[in-house]
Amino acid sequence: MEGKAFPWFALRCSPPLLAGAQSPHPQRPGLLVNTSKKIISILFSIMDKSKTSRKLKMYAMAVLSLFCGGCIYFLFRSESLLMFKWAESLQLKESILRIRLQFASFQAPDFFIYALPDGLWSLSYILFIEALWLGDKKSWIYASVVPAIGFLSEFFQLLGVIQGTFDKLDAIFYITPFIIFYGVKLYYLREKPSEKD
Repeated sequence: MEGKAFPWFALRCSPPLLAGAQSPHPQRPGLLVNTSKKIISILFSIMDKSKTSRKLKMYAMAVLSLFCGGCIYFLFRSESLLMFKWAESLQLKESILRIRLQFASFQAPDFFIYALPDGLWSLSYILFIEALWLGDKKSWIYASVVPAIGFLSEFFQLLGVIQGTFDKLDAIFYITPFIIFYGVKLYYLREKPSEKD
């Protein structure tokens, strides 16, 4: 998007992204906004490539997002989680515990530990589906499935329909990658209408 500037003021004025005072996970709005800017810049760099290059980069980013979300779980979440049982069955638990010790003094904010992995896994799914169905006008429908399930699960927890504790920040992190990705895509296509795939 050479010579085109994304309207960053939209991020600053977005209540869903910067709200959450009632959430059990304290936020750092500046960090969230800066991270969002970097992600959007990367997405723009992906869009501004050939179809084959976009597909490969989306798959690579999908794997990276999945990996980063898993790393946060392994480094900072409780060892009682199912992922640690999988690691133990693969004889990786001892290695993971040694790595966890190296990060024991790192004071990560709660949103980083509890909500960011949801956002990363949501983004991973969106990128994978978008790459798989690249050029299909219905790709956004397929890509909305996981973010919608995550968002609705939080909403149903709020209503008491399913068990669990509603967390507004979790809901935001489930749906925000979808909004950001397709916001970037629509903005890009509007600026370059000749590139529809």
